[in-house]
Amino acid sequence: MTSQQYTHVEQPLSLLLSEIQVGKIGLPDIQRPYVWPDAKVRNLFDSLMKGFPIGYLMFWDTPDKYGKDKFIGTDEKSYKSAKSLVIDGQQRLTALYAAMYGIYVVDKNYNDRAIRIAFNPMNKKFDVWSAAIEKNPNYVPDISKLLSVANSKITERKKFIENLKVKRKADLEKTGTIIESDLITDEEEALIEKGFDELYGLLDVKIPTIDIFGTLSEKDVAEIFVRVNSAGQKIKENDFIMTLISVYDPNLKVSINDFCKNSSTPGGTSYNPLIALDMSHIVRIAAGLAFNRGRLNYAYKILLGIDLNEKGGEPSPERRSGMFSQFSKAVSIAMNETDWSMYINTIEGAGYVNKNLISSKYAVIYCYMFYLIGKYTFKVKQSELKVIIRKWFFFSSMTSFYTGSSESDVESQLNDLMDLPKNQTEFINYFDTAINSEFTDSYFETTLPHMLDTSGNKHPLWFAFVASQIVLGAKAMFSNVSIQQLLTLVQTDKPVYDKHHIYPKQYLKTKEYNDRKINQLANFLFIDYDTNIDIGQDPPSMYVPPRRKSMGEEEYKEMCSASALPEGFENLDYSQFLEKRRTLMAKKIREAYNKLSELTG
Repeated sequence: MTSQQYTHVEQPLSLLLSEIQVGKIGLPDIQRPYVWPDAKVRNLFDSLMKGFPIGYLMFWDTPDKYGKDKFIGTDEKSYKSAKSLVIDGQQRLTALYAAMYGIYVVDKNYNDRAIRIAFNPMNKKFDVWSAAIEKNPNYVPDISKLLSVANSKITERKKFIENLKVKRKADLEKTGTIIESDLITDEEEALIEKGFDELYGLLDVKIPTIDIFGTLSEKDVAEIFVRVNSAGQKIKENDFIMTLISVYDPNLKVSINDFCKNSSTPGGTSYNPLIALDMSHIVRIAAGLAFNRGRLNYAYKILLGIDLNEKGGEPSPERRSGMFSQFSKAVSIAMNETDWSMYINTIEGAGYVNKNLISSKYAVIYCYMFYLIGKYTFKVKQSELKVIIRKWFFFSSMTSFYTGSSESDVESQLNDLMDLPKNQTEFINYFDTAINSEFTDSYFETTLPHMLDTSGNKHPLWFAFVASQIVLGAKAMFSNVSIQQLLTLVQTDKPVYDKHHIYPKQYLKTKEYNDRKINQLANFLFIDYDTNIDIGQDPPSMYVPPRRKSMGEEEYKEMCSASALPEGFENLDYSQFLEKRRTLMAKKIREAYNKLSELTG
């Protein structure tokens, strides 16, 4: 009979929470940031109160290779290393711990916030805290005020009843009649007492737990997680890397967290208009810089102290220490605010000026990694580095290079670069060769127009065309405002720009075109919001002539050229218009790429 690789026990909630508090149970980032809405936390407490099941909690006994000399978290705890890591149930445990003990959580936007759950002892109803509930004497506004302190349950109940009486007395005084027995009935007092008993009784609720033995590998743990977890979520290498960082270098984790938080916080040192970073992005960049690895499973093994050249190699504490030091230095390089700012400026120079033009976050991340490799390993001059990275980002974004099996592609690129002499010429030639093998005459004249025969709101080719307009300084249709200005103006309550159907949607529907034909990339333009409203659902044959006359023929021709519109497009058959415009869009994209190649620094 196969030996069981886990134990199954039921533990009181109070014991689980106390073990989190002293550090015996670790809550590292093995799954994802805390993302539950407070309403879901309320429902969790409601299930506990009603005796409904809330699911298993799964723990993994900390393997020896994770070390025994580091703290979990940033505050001092009784345990210097967690005995158990939470594999499944992090959100539930975090919700219970934070709401019952008044602990702040960090949400998906890296903001600290409290989870405040209110309780009505008379009907045993839980609610999310609100200003109205705070004033309602029928509620305990925040259960943590009761459960996180050692005050007597009887004392807290008496305080609640006295507060209820005071409030009711104040209300009765307004009527001029006060009868002491009306303040609270014996039945209500009995309900309150029972409600308080059952609220405190939640700490005694038995929670089913699965404790996986520390002898199992990460692969086995991940497989158990997937098989047990009804939602079919997966634990990936990045999750285990974040666990290692939590265990071995919590201060590094805090630094990464802060850098990522600032990337999406206006005024933050890493703030930018293109991407809200998360910790996995920094991990990927650092793995490439430190170990020349694009596959995170390799990086994870290296951080454990495993020599990848040894078949069946075991973790080495000495090697692990060295690899962590190397990784930490790479993280510091990745989070250099000056380099990050200059890189973002480089990408904006390729026409990608806001997050709405970014079809792949990985393109932003991996191009930054190569930017840093070019600067620090190949010693490429800043002016030359900006040109080649700008071109590579334009190319990789447009061709969706970093989608699908992007880890394999990055791993291959890193291997290629490792084999090259470390000088500026080799670095530039490597990326130029990759681009030129695809961006041929045939590609721009035949392949690209054919690829533009597609629909979609967030297609990489559409973003490439808009970026091209920005590179070339194009103005919006029927406007003196440039596309770049439209896309970088601060949005107010009223939108600044809109994605406009050149041949309006409702008009084309009257011609019995389907949605795919209507939403062709070649039927779109960014224009200012007021112009879009003014045009409405009029066909080009109606809205173009008066505007053409007003602006004059020369300006009209310039507008058509900048917007890749065939002259006289307003009089073309729709299908003919699409065919002609695809060719013109491809020419504009090529023109913009050529300009990127000619620009310096």
